Amino acid sequence: EWRMGVNICRAKNVKVLNLTILSSGGDGVYVGGGAENVLLEDLVCRDHNRQGISVTGARHLMVRRCMFDDTYGAPPQCGVDIEPNRPDEELVNCVVRDCVLADNEVSGIEIYLGPLDHTTKPISLLFENCRSIGNARGIEIATLSKSTYPRGEIRFSNCTFEREKRHALILKRMP
Repeated sequence: EWRMGVNICRAKNVKVLNLTILSSGGDGVYVGGGAENVLLEDLVCRDHNRQGISVTGARHLMVRRCMFDDTYGAPPQCGVDIEPNRPDEELVNCVVRDCVLADNEVSGIEIYLGPLDHTTKPISLLFENCRSIGNARGIEIATLSKSTYPRGEIRFSNCTFEREKRHALILKRMP
């Protein structure tokens, strides 16, 4: 599941444009480890074993006009997965705009904030004009049951959910 199509870690000022990434053994795209000023535009990430894209940490990430579909295999099996590993990983000014998340085994968008706490820089995530179609769930946002949660904002603006198999939105605290 760690065989990514494109892996962007500890990199700055990266552009990945007009690329089709098919059938990797892990994520189509992985962004983390302090990535900064990353533009992912006009990508098709299809038929990956784990995720269309995983983001564990980034500053100034723009994901625009991308398709993340048909993930199936190793959990979590989502189109877009925002999942930091440690409290010091940042999710600052991360934007997913005009993207389609379709026919993924679990969620179109999954945001797991469990490792973050009050010491984490305030998060800022924006999903704008995105379409979630035919996934088991549209959006799932989860955190751990603890007394200190991360600060910041997660916004969804003008997003649509069509033919989701179970739920359009799930918010949960995990034990």
